[in-house]
Amino acid sequence: SSLLVVTNSLRLLAYRREWFWHRWGRRWREAGQAKLDAWRAQAAAGREMALAWARSHRPLLLRLGGGIVVIAYLLSGLRLVPLGQAGLRLFLGRYVAPPLRPGLHYFWPWPWGRVVRVEPDRLRVVEIGYRTNPKATAPELNPAAYEWNTLHQKGRIIRKPEESLLITGDENLVEVNVAVHYRLKEPTRYLWGMARPEATVRGAAEAVLLRLAVANPMDALISRDRALLEALFRSRLQELLDAYGAGVEVVNVCFQDVHPPVEVVDAFREVSSAYEEKLQRINEAEGYRNEQIPLARGQAVREVVQAEADRVDRIQRAWGEAQQFLRVVRAYQRAPEVTRLRLYLQALENVLPKVDKVIVDTKGAGMRRLWLLEGKGQEVPPAGASPAPVITLPTEPMEE
Repeated sequence: SSLLVVTNSLRLLAYRREWFWHRWGRRWREAGQAKLDAWRAQAAAGREMALAWARSHRPLLLRLGGGIVVIAYLLSGLRLVPLGQAGLRLFLGRYVAPPLRPGLHYFWPWPWGRVVRVEPDRLRVVEIGYRTNPKATAPELNPAAYEWNTLHQKGRIIRKPEESLLITGDENLVEVNVAVHYRLKEPTRYLWGMARPEATVRGAAEAVLLRLAVANPMDALISRDRALLEALFRSRLQELLDAYGAGVEVVNVCFQDVHPPVEVVDAFREVSSAYEEKLQRINEAEGYRNEQIPLARGQAVREVVQAEADRVDRIQRAWGEAQQFLRVVRAYQRAPEVTRLRLYLQALENVLPKVDKVIVDTKGAGMRRLWLLEGKGQEVPPAGASPAPVITLPTEPMEE
């Protein structure tokens, strides 16, 4: 029963909707059509009036239209040269010097004159052995580092083996990627002196690269003389382009990547590792030599100086002892007894401090018993042992 009630309600709503559009929709369509017919009638009347006015003022309109066309044609000769560019003027296909500087200029309008805008100072690049992929902008498409065994199948570098694979002077194969940066020195020669300017620069660079490769060994290209070869590449390429009349100034030549072919990278890595170990051993040996030679020279100089100092010291000591002995001899000759006593006392001063001694006053009467206490450097005789003899020192000088 609920379903029947809902169905009946929907039927009534649909009927009311059809009745509403049938009654009011027709009225709205009739009113809109009447307004559209009135607007069309007004437009037709206005068009008839405009045509009538134009027919009555036709000479004036023709003169005004012709003036506007002439002014527009003359104004088409205004040429705007942006900043950083130069305008090359052509009159009937012939170049007119000098080039236009940045700013607003006037020149013959088309078809008599034409202005070609160029960027002479913009740094252009020619890539040999590879091409930069402009679509590889995502960082994840580029490898972390380009190594010898990188295949360049994805990323910002597209390999061109037909350009990069060369044979060196020692009959080895090597892949070389070169970037040549240049700017326009004479724009007229660059634009109209060659049919394909960029292709001409690329062909000249490939020719110079091939000549350098066959004239140098692989080690020179990879590491040893790389900077020297880049400078030589630049000078020779500039000479060749000047001979072609290309109007190009070579700014810089950079060897982007120089490595053996991917198929033999492992063998070259082993050779390179051995070569690096050889250089390391040589450097270590040279370092040890450079360290030991100055030490040995310093030791030799030190020993020579020490020997010289010992020689001088011994000579001076001997001379001093001789002079002292001569003075003693002269003193002894003047006073033999006094000198003998002084020498005797001096000998005692030198000997007695080094031994244990007991001094007994001989002038005292009676018997004395000595109690020797145990101490450093002294020995107490055992019980029952005979006492040590007492040495009486003479009070008179000894005879020599």
